[in-house]
Amino acid sequence: MRCDATAVGDADGNRVGYLLLLADVTPQHQYLRHIEHQHHLLGAVFEAIRDPLLLTDAEQRVLLANRAVERVFGQPPEAVVGQPVQHLFADAAACEARLDAPELAVPAEMPVLWARRADGELFPTEVGVSVVPGGDARLGRAVLVRDITESKRAAESEQWARAVFENTAEGIMLTDADNRIVAVNPAFTAITGYSAEEVLGRSPSLLRSGRQNKDFYRAMWRELEAGGRWKGELWNRRKDGEIYAEWLSISEIRDADGTLRHRVGVFSDITPMRRSEEEIDHLTHYDPITGLPNQRLLRARLEQALQSAQVANRPLALMLLNLDGFKRVVASFGHEVADAALQRAKSEAPGSIAFYRPELTAAALRVIELDRTMRTALASNQFELHFQPKLDLGCRCIVGAEALLRWRRPDGVLVPPHLFMEAVEKSDLMLDVDRWVLLVGDDEVELGRIATQLAELGCSALRAAGLSAALDLVQQEAVDLVLGDAELPDGDAVDLLAALRRSHPTITRMLLAAQPDTAGLVEAINRGGIFRCLPKPLSDEDLAQAMDAGYAHGLRKLRQQPSAADAVS
Repeated sequence: MRCDATAVGDADGNRVGYLLLLADVTPQHQYLRHIEHQHHLLGAVFEAIRDPLLLTDAEQRVLLANRAVERVFGQPPEAVVGQPVQHLFADAAACEARLDAPELAVPAEMPVLWARRADGELFPTEVGVSVVPGGDARLGRAVLVRDITESKRAAESEQWARAVFENTAEGIMLTDADNRIVAVNPAFTAITGYSAEEVLGRSPSLLRSGRQNKDFYRAMWRELEAGGRWKGELWNRRKDGEIYAEWLSISEIRDADGTLRHRVGVFSDITPMRRSEEEIDHLTHYDPITGLPNQRLLRARLEQALQSAQVANRPLALMLLNLDGFKRVVASFGHEVADAALQRAKSEAPGSIAFYRPELTAAALRVIELDRTMRTALASNQFELHFQPKLDLGCRCIVGAEALLRWRRPDGVLVPPHLFMEAVEKSDLMLDVDRWVLLVGDDEVELGRIATQLAELGCSALRAAGLSAALDLVQQEAVDLVLGDAELPDGDAVDLLAALRRSHPTITRMLLAAQPDTAGLVEAINRGGIFRCLPKPLSDEDLAQAMDAGYAHGLRKLRQQPSAADAVS
């Protein structure tokens, strides 16, 4: 109620009472309380807004500001009241342009204005502007300032993540909590051959190759569930069926409360690396041409087999297989050609040899056949020594003879050296032929035939009984072989010389020709050995005179042959 009292007086002016007017003001009181409540509610809402809210007058000066101004701008609301709104922004002109366009209160792409904190730091904001309703000319704009530093950083991070997701060389696969694929990147398609549309909603098991067993995947899931991540190498299958090796890393993505939301798998194709490692391993343990295991692999496998046999307490057998004639092929053509022959011959009939081209196979067969024939000729004594006189132009007389090797086939045809000596020199028969030459020179029957031949040539003065030239035309190793087979005694030089005269008269005559004095020869043998006493190879002058288009056996090697003394030293 509301009571209004008025004093009442008599004619003399004396107050005689009061006039009371009583009115029911309940509606008005309720209205005032409602207004007060609304004012308090608006104030609470005004302060509850997390972003700075500014009310300006017609000149864009701040009339009212909420407490969020202090949190965002670093200064209390009272400090900004009365200040132009433009003072809060780095670009005043851009701020004025924004205040003059209230129709952009909810734009599709709100422009970014850079504001300034109390300490001078600039930060990005989005500014919403609206006209204050009510028609009060004193009021201007309601300005809502939103700090977008974190959202801008998050947007940039998302943009970077998207760029990485789209452009990385590693395949990325995102699955949900039920292990269904929800996203893949282009590298996933490049590696697996599956497009995103083909795999979305499906299980990653569609890539399984079958090389890993169930125990492998059980162990993988146990580790993933226990620690939230797993990484390792496995083999998967592309869309076209090709199996490839990959290095895979799986991580779980959970909410703050620990709820599993996603799993992300990042993998790279390591097939080229694995193939390189396998190639290196193959080159290390296998012959590069034939593909057959080499000695290193044999040793490793043998050690492994021995260890297994020892652990199991069981016997182990090792079998060695020989390749007929392989050594001759290697000596004639080298290891590469011999390996090539193995590779082709292993697919042919037993006892065969082959090359990678038919014409080479035919040529190799001719050489191999000639090698076999030479061995037969040597074993059956089909070689002959022929002698060519050596003339001294000064005295116009024959002073020696050159020993020439010839091959007489079983059909009686005499074959000159240029048709067979190259095959002999390239094989391991060279020393055997040289040894045969020396031994034939010591055969008395052969000596008689040779003497008759030399007499027909008119040779009367042959140095060292006409056979010293034979030593000049053979390798020094052959002499070593001959003397090694002689089983000479270990006594003094006299006994040695006597034994040498009985076993090898030709070499004895060579020694005596080089040192006619027996006492001097014995002394020389005691002092330096037999080989220091042997004649030296032919001189360059002798070589020039004796060269006969390469027919003489061994002449091509004489320039590289050391002297007897040098060979021994």
